[in-house]
Amino acid sequence: MSNRTAFQTADADEPHNFFDLVIPLTFSAVALLATAVSLEAIGFIAWQPSTFLVAYIFD
Repeated sequence: MSNRTAFQTADADEPHNFFDLVIPLTFSAVALLATAVSLEAIGFIAWQPSTFLVAYIFD
């Protein structure tokens, strides 16, 4: 039996680790990069026919 209170027992004994921030930040950065690349690819595919049409009209 411990002489600690319930509040003290609920607290973590060890300090936060370096990887507690690195792993979520890395995951977030990769997710944002993947989202940006996929949206850029969708935009490229959507605008590609219009560039051919504009080139055909003005040439």
